[in-house]
Amino acid sequence: MIRGTFTALLGSLSAFPLVARVLFPRLTSRIRSMFAGLVKPTIATRLILERIELTDNDDLPSDKACTEGFTLEEMANAVQRLAGDLGIANKFARLVVVLGHGSSSLNNPHESAYNCGACNGGGGGPNARANAAMANDPRVRTILRERGLVIDDSTCFLGGYHNTCNDSITYFDVELLPQSH
Repeated sequence: MIRGTFTALLGSLSAFPLVARVLFPRLTSRIRSMFAGLVKPTIATRLILERIELTDNDDLPSDKACTEGFTLEEMANAVQRLAGDLGIANKFARLVVVLGHGSSSLNNPHESAYNCGACNGGGGGPNARANAAMANDPRVRTILRERGLVIDDSTCFLGGYHNTCNDSITYFDVELLPQSH
């Protein structure tokens, strides 16, 4: 008897978040994000993009060689392509924000349709973060300078993610920016 009453009470209470999401989607999204940060804090990660080639002197067998990541030339090609596609070659601001986009959903089987098509239906945030890290690498900038694309030392790139569902922006690696930026 008590268990049935308790279950009915919980069922009734579960209607409140459902109604709130329908009537006040932005407010419930903000409340949900606030509580999510308390329950599951953001873990700082470090992005490693460079592919390290093993030599004959390394102890690992050749089948364990790292084939993930990018060479410096590939990173320079990616940054040069991005700058050229955006038409910002040699006209960089002190802070260049590279945003990927995607969408969040609580219960949508077609969620990937709202994400980035260029990222195969995934969110574009990781690509934006990677491009910003590549553009901030001084070795990549040296290669680009030799090619005629000069990025001033005072220019910093910052990757981010634009959630098109709730119109929020999350920036990555903000702690790596100099205080001046």
